[in-house]
Amino acid sequence: MVLIEYYTPRHIENISTCLRLKPNTFYLIGAADEASTPLDRYNALLEDRKLPFRGKLENTVGDDFGELCASLSKLLAPEEEYVIDLSGGDATAVMALGAVYARLSPEKRRSIRIVRYDQDLENLLDCTKNYRPLPYEPVNLTVKELIQLHGGIVMSNLQQPPKTFTAKQLEPLWQMAADPESDWNNKLSVLIQFQSHNTYEDGILLELDSLVGKIADFAEKEKVLRDFLGTLDKMGIIEDHSSFDYLEYRYTDPVFRYCMEKAGNVLELKVFLEARELTVNGKPYFTDCMMSVGIDWDGVIQGKKGETRNEIDVILMRGMIPTFISCKNGTIGEVELYKLNSVANHFGGPHVQKLLLATDPTAVTQALWQRGWDMDILLRSDIAPMSRQEWRTLFTHIEEELP
Repeated sequence: MVLIEYYTPRHIENISTCLRLKPNTFYLIGAADEASTPLDRYNALLEDRKLPFRGKLENTVGDDFGELCASLSKLLAPEEEYVIDLSGGDATAVMALGAVYARLSPEKRRSIRIVRYDQDLENLLDCTKNYRPLPYEPVNLTVKELIQLHGGIVMSNLQQPPKTFTAKQLEPLWQMAADPESDWNNKLSVLIQFQSHNTYEDGILLELDSLVGKIADFAEKEKVLRDFLGTLDKMGIIEDHSSFDYLEYRYTDPVFRYCMEKAGNVLELKVFLEARELTVNGKPYFTDCMMSVGIDWDGVIQGKKGETRNEIDVILMRGMIPTFISCKNGTIGEVELYKLNSVANHFGGPHVQKLLLATDPTAVTQALWQRGWDMDILLRSDIAPMSRQEWRTLFTHIEEELP
């Protein structure tokens, strides 16, 4: 079977039919200056998946009716079974296909199926046979494949939390971090300030006398920290062996240590775990989940300060549909909306879903909420008391809450 695709910068639509149908031959019709580099990325993905076929470029001027007709006539000449995908085709491409198709013999027409990708149904519709669904293999993109498909590269060095670490384990820490009365940000900033002086590899070991001149308001902060460590010890987050002269403790799980490196990490981890553990009919709802996703925009790690890079707190994949999530543990400025919108639209494609989640119920003003609405970003600042069922509803009804 031969698959013919029209190039579109909506890369997910270009590659989705190819991955679903697994043709013997794959042609991409488009102008070389636009389509060559994306085709190289498509072929790299096919190679990584060890699929036996590669895409070939049929170079045309996209709006030249004659060229499009000539290219189609040439590609349809051999005796083959064909699938032509209109997902990326504009009006000129559709007209060219119609003109060529009308000149074919009835027998030749029977060897051609014209399809388009239906985002709402997440399906391939057969335009030649009363829009009947075309049988195909369901496919998923990973987060890394999604970013690479759009020309970037995931450069995050974070070890993703193991499957054995659950939202239930995080719950006590989450309840404290999400409680506005707990003074979480202040306590954690004190802990981070002390921990920055640690050189002990197996845990935290700090000689207090050596820190007196290095930490402002030392006595007051030491008291805050000792009280905080006592709470963490009771919760099972650390094993505290501190004495009068030393602060000595170790985290009971590396994931907990990550939580204590930055104020927003607990929120980020909470969102990630709730998404990863969500199931529908006994199967994971999201097919890939990744947190602290560092993205290099041009896909080349050059080690220069001028490179364009961003970090997205959580990216989720459901089949071919991505969700980009920004997590905020404090105040939110409008710039956060623009950052999320820019990265998600560039690397997520036309069907991307965007969420901005905050623990502070006062963080989202009406003006900010409206600005997010204008960008198709769903803002929620009431997540601190949410139940497992409410998390489930949030993740499975994102599109219903957006315009």
